Amino acid sequence: MPSSFHRWAVDFDGNGRRDLWHPVDAIGSIANYLVSHGWRKGEPVTVRVFARGAEVRAMKTGYDTRYRPATLSRNGVRVPTGLDSAGKPA
Repeated sequence: MPSSFHRWAVDFDGNGRRDLWHPVDAIGSIANYLVSHGWRKGEPVTVRVFARGAEVRAMKTGYDTRYRPATLSRNGVRVPTGLDSAGKPA
C-alpha cells in the first residue's frame, strides 16, 4: 500500500532512495514498522507454534494475523508458554 510505504519505508543504506527491492532498505523498513508497532530491542520477533488438523484449516485465513493464544488453542494450535493474553511474550 502506498500509505504504508510512505509511513514506514526507510533509506537504510543511505543512498537517498527508499527501495524495498533492495534487502538493506527492506530489512530497515521492516524494523521501522516493528518499532512503530511497539516492538522493543531484545524482544522476539516471531513465536513458533505447532498446528495440525482440520480445525486449523477451518480457521479464518488471509491477512488477519492477530489471533489471541486462546483462539489459536481452541483451533488446534499449540501455543508455547510464556505469552500473555494478548499474545506477547510475558
